[in-house]
Amino acid sequence: IVVLILVFHYHIAHDPTEDPFRKEMVSGASASRNPRPNPIDVVYLGLSSKALAWLRSRLNLPKAAAHPRLEAAFNKCVQSMSDLQILTGISILISGYVQLRCGLSAFHWQIIVLLAWFSSITHLSCLTFLRNYLYNRPKERVWRLVAMGLMLLMLLVAMVPTGGYHWYYCGDGYSTPMPSDYAICNFRPAENGDALTYSTMVISAVLLALGFIYRVVRLHRSLSVSVVDRARTVCSEKARAHLIRTYARMDMGNSGLTLKRMFLYRPLLALFLTARALLDLWNSMFVEILWMVGSFIWGLIRLLRTLQIDDGGSSDWSFGQVVPIVLLAAPLLIIFESFFQGTSFPLVEKGQNVDCPSRTNPQYTFDSACADPRCLFALRDLIKYAAPGTRSSRSRFLPELQLDPLTDLPCGCLCHWHYDGSSSA
Repeated sequence: IVVLILVFHYHIAHDPTEDPFRKEMVSGASASRNPRPNPIDVVYLGLSSKALAWLRSRLNLPKAAAHPRLEAAFNKCVQSMSDLQILTGISILISGYVQLRCGLSAFHWQIIVLLAWFSSITHLSCLTFLRNYLYNRPKERVWRLVAMGLMLLMLLVAMVPTGGYHWYYCGDGYSTPMPSDYAICNFRPAENGDALTYSTMVISAVLLALGFIYRVVRLHRSLSVSVVDRARTVCSEKARAHLIRTYARMDMGNSGLTLKRMFLYRPLLALFLTARALLDLWNSMFVEILWMVGSFIWGLIRLLRTLQIDDGGSSDWSFGQVVPIVLLAAPLLIIFESFFQGTSFPLVEKGQNVDCPSRTNPQYTFDSACADPRCLFALRDLIKYAAPGTRSSRSRFLPELQLDPLTDLPCGCLCHWHYDGSSSA
């Protein structure tokens, strides 16, 4: 579910021209732009939008209207899923470590590691998509990274014995631990282990470690911009200066120096452009999507191969399998609530003119020396209940507190209500 949400978010709501380290803005303000948007994301999203528009025209489909709450709904979905993955991964690993001395089999230890692998991959991907959200909430960013570091450390240690789980080579002369053997007995690497199985474990560990370091850099402006981008700028300027000097020395206007251009300048130029393209590709959200999907497929293949082993019926459907499937309704409810929340009546700031939705379009002007909550809620309820075709009494403006906004508001706030309209609401 999380993979589908992130892929859908990238193609529908992601804007590479926005600054990922922008401050949260009030409603109506323009977003700060990225001075150097990633060209890979710009080109790919531009091509994908054109392809979707062409497909829509071929199938005579109506153009989908932009949802005003799309970005906020995606952020809430990803944030909720990220929290679930942290709790799920840590709880799975703690349960596995606790059961090690209670006879936990190697088969079940492999399943625990793979499930925690999925939680780690999912949470790492969510961290990148929440860059702007976490940048404006540094404390939340710290505890998420600490929790992810703890889960990553536990997972890397748990992956050590899986480097010797080459069960598919049983009978070929390998001294392999059987799926029913105790998992605690295999934490020491075997001397005659299979190289393919061990390399698989190493690849998985490297993917996790590099993924975590990559997220730590991208979540901090001081590292992502001040260090990485500046270092890239300095290297790029030096490389371009060297290319310019090489170009000038070769007298490119002279057609007699074709061999020098072919074997010196052009290879250097190609190397420079290739390096820039690779850096742009590595720093793009497009590669983030590919990394997430590839890691998910990698883990899914390993999980399916492990489940093919006859383990005495532990894969049969029972209470332990039915409950997690039913609990999939929890993230689905989060998604539903994020996209289909009811319309709310926001509070307004002091001194702001608010159009009241009545037939004669009167206005209420709220002017307060302080933002007393009762004043703010009074104005909100005044607008809420003064809808067309309704008549509201003073007692309905604040039904919870039973306050009359014209008489019971605190005088110390210097609140003034002014009604400008010919008919009463």
